[in-house]
Amino acid sequence: MKVSRGEIVEVNYPLPKGIFKPHPVIVLSDSNVNDFEEAFICAMISGVDVNDEFTFQL
Repeated sequence: MKVSRGEIVEVNYPLPKGIFKPHPVIVLSDSNVNDFEEAFICAMISGVDVNDEFTFQL
């Protein structure tokens, strides 16, 4: 999949019991990583208000 930094795309995340669920992510890596590795670095995003030790607002 060809993506660009800052783009929001949907990827399948593995859940317990072998189930996969599509979830939106924001692409963090630049196109050079995508071209060379055929992969990209991303971070999961959510519209759900969760207050845990790992959550921060963008």
